[in-house]
Amino acid sequence: MRSEDHLGSEENGGTDSIFSSFGRTVRGVIRNGQEIIRSEVQLAKAEIKEELRRAARAAAFYAAAGICALFALGFILWAAVYGLLHLVPLWLAALIVGLAMAVIGGIVFYMAKKEVRRLTFKAEQTIAAAKENVRWAKNRLR
Repeated sequence: MRSEDHLGSEENGGTDSIFSSFGRTVRGVIRNGQEIIRSEVQLAKAEIKEELRRAARAAAFYAAAGICALFALGFILWAAVYGLLHLVPLWLAALIVGLAMAVIGGIVFYMAKKEVRRLTFKAEQTIAAAKENVRWAKNRLR
């Protein structure tokens, strides 16, 4: 007879119940781990969606402000060229205004680049929760 045939008998001292209990525990840990991972993924998705909504709203405001600013800028530049016409020829007035705008555009571009670097699309709460779950699982398995 094989030793497996005696599992659960009185001869093995209840080894069958120990193995089945261990198996249930392992299955429970795996099932809990899967549920934790699923919930962490859902939390990460929610955090990223919220961050994207905020970024999209800010982008819409920037676009509206940009359109208004372009119209205003056109009139201001037109007035600047006409103002300089009394001092220098038309071509030089337009060149001066154009170079000034190029410098201002470069400064604004640098500022925008700096702002983009600050954007974080990390799911910080999810990462913290995942680390806590790993610590909890390690402590539970000890």
